[in-house]
Amino acid sequence: MPDSSQANDVASYASAVRAALAPLPDAERESLLEDLENHLAEVASESGVSLQERLGRPEDYAAELRSAYGAGNDVSNTGPRRPLRDRTAALLKAVSSKLPDGDLRALLPELRPGWWVVRAYLVVLFLAFVFRDGSNLRPIPNPFTSGGLLQIVATVVAIGISVRLGRRTTAASRGWRGAVVAMNVVIALLALPVLGRM
Repeated sequence: MPDSSQANDVASYASAVRAALAPLPDAERESLLEDLENHLAEVASESGVSLQERLGRPEDYAAELRSAYGAGNDVSNTGPRRPLRDRTAALLKAVSSKLPDGDLRALLPELRPGWWVVRAYLVVLFLAFVFRDGSNLRPIPNPFTSGGLLQIVATVVAIGISVRLGRRTTAASRGWRGAVVAMNVVIALLALPVLGRM
């Protein structure tokens, strides 16, 4: 989507969100709308789809803002529920706006490469746990043993694969990204008992 189209999309979506929040008192409304345009511009720049496709109807987005901040609970939300990912994004925005230093939402994308490395490490650690029956498993394998050296080599290869997968995922479709997020959750859950036993 060209920049002018993105700007028009952001302006019209923000206007509709403002209209939906009009019944709120001025102080609450201004608090909710404080960084609206910046957030919408960031979301619009992440993909080529319209804001309505990405975030849902402006009325629903306004209702999520109200519920995330606990404002205007007497205003009813009659629209359909938004996906969990969008509600989580609204909650993260609400929390990050309360932080004194920086925006958590701006920080999270910068942490992705670190997760790609950790994800590869956890997969190899889990496989080492399964194939070695959890015996002599350490956070940093001993390179002077055959199992430890194999684990180090496997970790390096897995990191390369994980980083490549992560780079592809950032430019992939929503369905593919959802599958990768589910895989990340499974990897983290499988690794928890292994980390607990070490």
